[in-house]
Amino acid sequence: MTFSLKEKISITVLLFLTYLIPTVPEWLHHSSGHFDIIIISAPIWLACFYIGPYWLHYKLSQFSFMRNLHVVLKGAVFVALMFVGAMLVNELHFMAFPHYRFTLSDQVTSAILGSILLFNDTALCDISTFTTGA
Repeated sequence: MTFSLKEKISITVLLFLTYLIPTVPEWLHHSSGHFDIIIISAPIWLACFYIGPYWLHYKLSQFSFMRNLHVVLKGAVFVALMFVGAMLVNELHFMAFPHYRFTLSDQVTSAILGSILLFNDTALCDISTFTTGA
């Protein structure tokens, strides 16, 4: 499965919007006087947890060893990438904000839930391409 530049941009925008949906209400509720935190935190979350793992998994999918894996194993790889992303979010936030804590259980839960949301769409694209012969 390959994407055109227009499709890549569209997917990245959708991933960005997926990040904004739960985040904007939280910002509005908790952000009075904390705009500097938002400016630092948003790119970390986007690069490490939303957009980064998705595109890394896409790039890995171009290799034959990934193309030959069962869909469940591909999903497990995606969960692992999301978990590494969550760990990076924790470490980078801790460096920027020493009081920040993203517990291991939250990292695991976020990786599983996030990967289900994002990988499900990816797996459906693979299946539809396979069944239509495109």
